[in-house]
Amino acid sequence: MVSGKRIVGFDEHGSYSEKEIGNCKEDEGVVLPVNEVPQAKDDDDDVDLIEILERELEITTHTEADEEVFESDEDLPNYSDIEAMILDMDLDPDDQDNFDLEVSKYQSQEMKRTIMRLEQAAYSYMQRAIASRGAFAVLYGRYSKHYIKKPEVLVGRSTEDLSVDIDLGREKRGSKISRRQAIIRLGDDGSFHMKNLGKYAISVNEKEVDPGQSLILKSDCLLEIRGMPFIFETNQSRMKEYLKRTGKGN
Repeated sequence: MVSGKRIVGFDEHGSYSEKEIGNCKEDEGVVLPVNEVPQAKDDDDDVDLIEILERELEITTHTEADEEVFESDEDLPNYSDIEAMILDMDLDPDDQDNFDLEVSKYQSQEMKRTIMRLEQAAYSYMQRAIASRGAFAVLYGRYSKHYIKKPEVLVGRSTEDLSVDIDLGREKRGSKISRRQAIIRLGDDGSFHMKNLGKYAISVNEKEVDPGQSLILKSDCLLEIRGMPFIFETNQSRMKEYLKRTGKGN
């Protein structure tokens, strides 16, 4: 028994109760820690004291947990706050799209410049090749190349009975070419004309030339004869020299 001490706790009805220890009292509301609780003089007092302390500890624990939950609820943003956050966010993908567009633009320009350089190199090579052979123009496909050195040439497929100036029978599907497919003629105005002599239409830059019809051939045009592609290209310098020498084109 320790004199001058008392224990204050909750009783069974939820109100404070006092336990006097010794002959003197301390101020109301003082609760001693568990490790400082004095020993009661009998077993009943010990049991009552332990039960009071356990209930007090349990109530205190629940109260702290409730306070934590309450504080956590206050930390949660409400609907208007969430809406404001979403509206403030930059969710528009236009910036990325603009970036991709800008990159693709430069990539496309670089590709265009590369293609232009290749085309210029190919054109220069072909012009030199035509001039070095004393020709006016060239008609070439995937498997053959034919230089036009005369003002009029017959295009077709050579046989034992017929010889043509430009034999397309050497192409992979040359057997489909008519023996007399077309005539290409250099006119007095310095332009080439083609007349279709075959049974099927000839495509010139995706324009159909039916049998018996004629069409002007421009340099670097695409001809399709029975599904086979050919490129027709001229050398303007050689053509002008020929027309001047023959007195034509005036």
